[in-house]
Amino acid sequence: MLNYGTAALENRIPADEYIRGYVDVPRFLECCRACPNYTVKWSCPPYDFDPLALWRGFREFWIFGTKLTFGAEAGSGWDVWDKGGGVHAALAAEKTKLLDRALALEKEYPGSLALYAGSCEICGANCTKRFGSPCRRPDRMRYSIESLGGNVCDTAEKLLGTPIKWAADGKLPEYLVLVCGILLK
Repeated sequence: MLNYGTAALENRIPADEYIRGYVDVPRFLECCRACPNYTVKWSCPPYDFDPLALWRGFREFWIFGTKLTFGAEAGSGWDVWDKGGGVHAALAAEKTKLLDRALALEKEYPGSLALYAGSCEICGANCTKRFGSPCRRPDRMRYSIESLGGNVCDTAEKLLGTPIKWAADGKLPEYLVLVCGILLK
């Protein structure tokens, strides 16, 4: 079993300031086009709305996330991409906790919009977008920061004080970071 610890990360920024410093829709739309989830998941582009206009409809961006820190397993034989392994299970569990928090805050703050950490995984490969059918879980499906043009790497480093680390050769880094948030009216 994979042992890991977590630390909560949090910050708030005026939405217009976030847009100026961290949102580049054309740049990140190009990244999304290279992703296998593009056109396949409801949480992923292309959208029938303008992401920049969506950002502009909010007053504040409350960013929060989780830093998952690994002990002796970091850099060892743990295969980051093993779907049945502890890393995938840990990330899935922490993403669910973040989404639950974001959705609870959405209820607390009328008119707000939760943003997911990465693409939606609720329906997995069975997302209905590829079939042209409506989302089965609109109560839980949310867009990610990056799918709306937000720079998650800069957000994590500059606003949460925690640079994102990437797996090297499939090996686990010292820590992983999940970033999500909620846009407030």
